[in-house]
Amino acid sequence: MGNRGFFNGFPHLVDQPKTAHINGLDLDTPPENPHPFDDEFNTGVLSPKWTTSLQTGGLIDMTTFPSWLLLKDLANGDNYIQQAIPNANISVTGNFSPGFFSSAYENQLSVMFADASWPTAGNFAAGVQWWNNTGNPRMRLLTYDNFGSGATGDNSMYTGSTQRFFHVQRTTNTWVVGLSEDFITWRFITVSHTFTVTKLRINFYVQNSPTKCRAGMDWVRFNWFSV
Repeated sequence: MGNRGFFNGFPHLVDQPKTAHINGLDLDTPPENPHPFDDEFNTGVLSPKWTTSLQTGGLIDMTTFPSWLLLKDLANGDNYIQQAIPNANISVTGNFSPGFFSSAYENQLSVMFADASWPTAGNFAAGVQWWNNTGNPRMRLLTYDNFGSGATGDNSMYTGSTQRFFHVQRTTNTWVVGLSEDFITWRFITVSHTFTVTKLRINFYVQNSPTKCRAGMDWVRFNWFSV
């Protein structure tokens, strides 16, 4: 962990003041008592708690920028990591950088709680998405009901830093989804929906890109922050 600046949209270690405690939490330091599902992505290899699916040209890189997970892709397809999650009250908070090298093609980085069949029709998922459609970048707070035919949420344009914080929280059948640039000011949506959670998926999608694209995830922490 530690403090980072950005180079070509991606983090690198720099000499700058350490991040202060925000909302009672130290963002630079892993929890003293981490949840079994947590991952700081600082071991150089992907933990066996995750399963992966990579298209031709897809790559998981955990060495170029230590303590960051980079998902890379070329051409068409989805590359993802996911882990099994119990169907219970739970939250996930994370820090990511949507610094894609290709801005002229469609790229999507999504972090979603989902049921067993997602992403096919007739199911539900709740989470956040960085969506770059031919150079028009947006941060999206969304839920998917019946996948593409029933997407709801906030599709507003976000500007500013390339580093984002996200939060997805479940309390029974109420879902709160949020995004923040600084972990102080948040934009939230709240959705009521009943479904059976089976997994958390971090998904990187690229369409028709002639150059390799990538996005970075710094950490994910469960039941660490609440709204």
